[in-house]
Amino acid sequence: MVAQIVNKNQSNFASISDKLPPQNIEAEEAILGGILLDSEAMGRVTFLSPEHFSLKSHQIIFDACKQLHEKNSPTDLMHVTEWLNDRVDYTQNNATLLESIGGQLKLVQLVAQTVDAVNIDQYAYLILKKYALRCGISAGHEIIHLAYDFNPNEEIGDFLEAIEEKIQGVVKQFQEGKFIQESVIKFQQISKELEGIEDAYDNNEAMKLWQLKTLAKKYSFTSVSELLRFHALWLNSRQKQESVSLDELLSEDSNNDEKWTLRGWIPRKTITIEHAPGGSGKTRKAGDLARTLITGGKWGDYFCDSPSKVLFVETDQPRPTTREQLIEQKFEDLPPETRQRFRFLGQWNIEQHGVLRKEIEKLQAIGDPKLPILIIIDSLSSVSVNSISGENDQAYARPLIRLREISERYDVAFLILHHSNRNGELRGASALRDVVDQVWRLENPSKDPRSPERHLVIEKTRCREPGRYVLHYKPEDWNWEVKGFLCQDSEGQEELENYSPSELKLIQFLQDNTGIPFEIQDLAEMLGRSPDPLRRDLNFLSGRGLISKRRKPNSRANQYFVGKIASDRSDRSDRPIGFRKFEVAKFGKWIDRFDR
Repeated sequence: MVAQIVNKNQSNFASISDKLPPQNIEAEEAILGGILLDSEAMGRVTFLSPEHFSLKSHQIIFDACKQLHEKNSPTDLMHVTEWLNDRVDYTQNNATLLESIGGQLKLVQLVAQTVDAVNIDQYAYLILKKYALRCGISAGHEIIHLAYDFNPNEEIGDFLEAIEEKIQGVVKQFQEGKFIQESVIKFQQISKELEGIEDAYDNNEAMKLWQLKTLAKKYSFTSVSELLRFHALWLNSRQKQESVSLDELLSEDSNNDEKWTLRGWIPRKTITIEHAPGGSGKTRKAGDLARTLITGGKWGDYFCDSPSKVLFVETDQPRPTTREQLIEQKFEDLPPETRQRFRFLGQWNIEQHGVLRKEIEKLQAIGDPKLPILIIIDSLSSVSVNSISGENDQAYARPLIRLREISERYDVAFLILHHSNRNGELRGASALRDVVDQVWRLENPSKDPRSPERHLVIEKTRCREPGRYVLHYKPEDWNWEVKGFLCQDSEGQEELENYSPSELKLIQFLQDNTGIPFEIQDLAEMLGRSPDPLRRDLNFLSGRGLISKRRKPNSRANQYFVGKIASDRSDRSDRPIGFRKFEVAKFGKWIDRFDR
């Protein structure tokens, strides 16, 4: 006879005995308490589902935490309580979900009996094992009913096929990853411990190495290098995403405003690596770039949508040399409010992520916290001098993957200077190129070290089209002049590209109307141009990164703009509100301007 579990707090589960189904209540409580204590802990157990928990109350609480996490909301006591209190449990006489789990007291008890979320990964595996056993019992229960209800007129083969289907259903779930394997959970724990060691011993390399050796021995790695190599692979795997259907892809929001630290060159939340032979001037160019950013000026034809803050990490040359460079580049002539956007860090290595986070937080606290931040690291070789991995080791790129996490978390961009090899290629493992968003190469086309001309080649980019730019070094003030984009003429000869008057006028108009998105018909009417040639100019300029392009919300039309869109002005049903004339001094011509 089949007995039903009568515990009203138990999830709907049928057993073939008077025993409770397999469960680990302590592990479930430890997971929920850990998530309530530390919102980041939820990110380590996203593979869990509510049904993995044995108690109905635990299922409800975890579901609340999961939905809050998916909306980037905290999973602390206050937010979970509010979420549960706002929803009704229709199976419990329309009581709130908070009431059905036992009230806020239940949540408080979970927090009170939990110390921390350190072992949440291990607890997750424990409850998954119990869930697997419950699924096995459930399948067995269904097989018993199939046997009792077997129709004598049917073939026995049909019955055996049905049994096999039930058993294979459970096995297939495990094989396809419905249950996380113990090895995966174990490596999550290893990674958490490793990252904890790196953050805890940022300023003590000897102690860090000792702790890493201890960790490698604890988990039976043959060396620290092997441990770090596996960790690099693990970090890479976390960045991979599952496939989506075409409808899901097309329905995704594609109207996120394009955000640049320096328009056309450095988008926010990206990592750019620039390489060149020693003595090419990449450090001085980086200083010139930094000055442009903190002043919010222009770099060639490209301009900043707003001033930025810069953290200059310089370990490749002596501190007095850097000071002299900044003086020559007129940093001391800048206003105080501009100078405070620049910070210098002379003692740092690539593994000191905790130190880097603190420096970013210092910059964010200065002035406007919403201003973009660029971190310039000069150079990858010097900040990695204590690295356990060699340049040609895949694990050498592991710290850059961790920098990507910092980039995403703090909304900062990185420009990392590195060296070229003898062939003029990026030095080190191929993994470096794979990890970063952009690869630049600074080269001397004449090979004469006294020549002021350099070419900045965009070898790899995910943000704009690649290409080659001509730079001119000015030794009198250690600054650089961007001459322009190098292209080929009709006869195959290289020449500097010149923008047409219509393109320059278009750029000027969008700059004067910063933050306002325009459709082609708007621009055609205001600038007195035909739509087709205007569209060609817009596509050309957006490909260079000089202007931004986005899809109009809830439409298939494109919009063009520069700067950050302060409010959605995509509705032009009332245009034109009015026009006024203004003179563009640069071109000496009059054009129509939309009067905001």
